[in-house]
Amino acid sequence: CYDSMFYRCAGLTTAPALPATTLAEGCYYNMFLGCTGLTTAPELRATTLAVACYANMFAGCSNLNAVTCLATDISATFAIGNWLEGVADTGTFTKAPDTDWPTGSSGIPEKWTVEENSTTPVSYSTYTLTIPAAVTVSGAGWNATGGVGASGELAKGKKLTVTAASGDDFALVCQGKGQIGYYLAATATDTQPTTSWTFTALDDAPATQPMGVIVSETDYNSARPGTYTDTVTFTAKVEDDDTLPKLTVVAKVWDGEKMETVDVDVYIYYVPGETWKQAIENHPTENTGWSFSNELGVFENSKGEQYINEALGITNNYYLKDGGKLVDYDLEIEPKDSYTLVEPA
Repeated sequence: CYDSMFYRCAGLTTAPALPATTLAEGCYYNMFLGCTGLTTAPELRATTLAVACYANMFAGCSNLNAVTCLATDISATFAIGNWLEGVADTGTFTKAPDTDWPTGSSGIPEKWTVEENSTTPVSYSTYTLTIPAAVTVSGAGWNATGGVGASGELAKGKKLTVTAASGDDFALVCQGKGQIGYYLAATATDTQPTTSWTFTALDDAPATQPMGVIVSETDYNSARPGTYTDTVTFTAKVEDDDTLPKLTVVAKVWDGEKMETVDVDVYIYYVPGETWKQAIENHPTENTGWSFSNELGVFENSKGEQYINEALGITNNYYLKDGGKLVDYDLEIEPKDSYTLVEPA
């Protein structure tokens, strides 16, 4: 998608932000190749690299001396092939903790200083808002519009709220001739106005919520001839979403003597089709606190207490844990299914 986008743009001194956390094959290939004006690379927040995603990305950037890459899985074929070939002789490379990198042009330049990122990466929201540029009222009652649309990506725990405000208190005004009352609504039968729209999830395809203009029939039919207008201002903002997604699953709690079946609320960030293990690996920032173990026999809960899985009737599966809760991590996450988690006392 960005292959060779700024190829040999020698005058480019500041790179755009690249907040994507999911990469596609070859997505940044050659992107800044030959950009000799760059001194600092944009922060690269994706944790898992794709085939050739960063190949030649900063090759020939002879003044580049600072790179922050938070990838923890760089194993994809040619993912970082020659990506820092020909950069400044000395510089600073900031990486995720406990991540092994090769040295050289297909890794970290040999003379650069290596630092570990000690802070949690910020999770950003990016969106595009679509609203009607203008609406022509054709008569009293319902006047349809294209609605309010949004696309992009929302960080976990965030929502996009759009509000509408009228310049003339939701009235169409003609100077010296009066006004015609109206309100915004979602359907033709609404009797109450709609002045806000909320999006709790976004993707590349625009999501659209309906909006129309309902004009007062009494005002419209008694209005004197003229041009009646109003200006509506739409304001969008990303804010905390108080309704975080959660799964309620069936859990069997072991109290040392017997099993008791209870309902447990599980909070985890995932996209449809991911297994529990993939959700943790693909979204480490959003799922801080989750971990998984591939060791059979002994597990350790959040209190540091050890227990043997055979005592819980578990002998041949792998499990992930959130504190002391366990679930088979190769299961695909499906909110409509029932899961069996095990939570020791």
